[in-house]
Amino acid sequence: MEEREIPTPKPNQVLVRINTVGICGTDVHYWQHATLGPYTLKKPMVLGHESSGIVAGLGSEVKGFKIGE
Repeated sequence: MEEREIPTPKPNQVLVRINTVGICGTDVHYWQHATLGPYTLKKPMVLGHESSGIVAGLGSEVKGFKIGE
């Protein structure tokens, strides 16, 4: 793990503070075989692409979201 600075959202971006990440069948396949079709992963692998979180920042042009949702 490493620490990174919290980014500032660009005008059309929403910053989400991730709370949970799910592991799905694709992640398990990558972990077991390091490939899926034409894609080959190199270590270190970062698995988990199904995530949920809370809106932590909004760009100046974003509409329809609120901090804390």
